[in-house]
Amino acid sequence: SLKQIHPINRKNSLNQTRKRMDIIKAKKEALLKKRHISRDDLARYLPSVSAIKAVKEKDNAYIAYEGNGRLVALQSVFTRDDGVSIEIEEYFFTDPAKILRRMNSIRELHGLFPEEKQ
Repeated sequence: SLKQIHPINRKNSLNQTRKRMDIIKAKKEALLKKRHISRDDLARYLPSVSAIKAVKEKDNAYIAYEGNGRLVALQSVFTRDDGVSIEIEEYFFTDPAKILRRMNSIRELHGLFPEEKQ
């Protein structure tokens, strides 16, 4: 239910995402038992300057505008069927329809619209 706003396609980003995938794969069983990846877990295993930041698109569906590499790494290791939730920072805007139109325009420019393959 978390969608990325842009692809991970630059060499450095791809390398970092692969490293993150390896870290998550090594911790997968422990994280599966918890069924929830908290901000503390993210900071411990996938440290970054900020949290995964997202805007709610509809019930239980979000577009992440920060943390896309971490998101791709997590989604590459876990499947929907794993039922793992991820703690994010949700941002609220005065005119959410406007920001969502802009975010979806960016996704479309990157070939991620309407839905990316999972």
